[in-house]
Amino acid sequence: MKNLIVLLILNSFLLSSCTKSSLEQKITEKNSFWYIYASNKEENIYENINYGYKFYPDGSIDYKGFDFSTNSLKNFRMDDVKQIMKWNYQQKDNVLKIENKTYDVLKFKEDTLILQYSNDKKKRILINLQTNNPTKLKSFRL
Repeated sequence: MKNLIVLLILNSFLLSSCTKSSLEQKITEKNSFWYIYASNKEENIYENINYGYKFYPDGSIDYKGFDFSTNSLKNFRMDDVKQIMKWNYQQKDNVLKIENKTYDVLKFKEDTLILQYSNDKKKRILINLQTNNPTKLKSFRL
């Protein structure tokens, strides 16, 4: 009986440690695509830069831009810079690492993720517009 109890406790611990957080589940949903909104010169206004991320459950990412001529997303790669196409969410510290950048997660709600660079106060917003044309939401006000 003791062995069974120990086995059940161990099993529940393993299952809970493998469970992804709601943030991880949301950003890796099949049809999600997270457009990047960067700060413009006006305070608290963030504009869509027509590029964003596709997050995969294995920790890899694709960086894509919206091609207006074909009305679709296209992979974007810089040949002169070695890109680190990985992401990682540290739930304990509420930190999201994308490529070589570290962000504190300030807010996560539905299809909006508000991030702040860990080493300064500059914010970046990711909004899940899926594969929609980014003109659907050109700017965002905090």
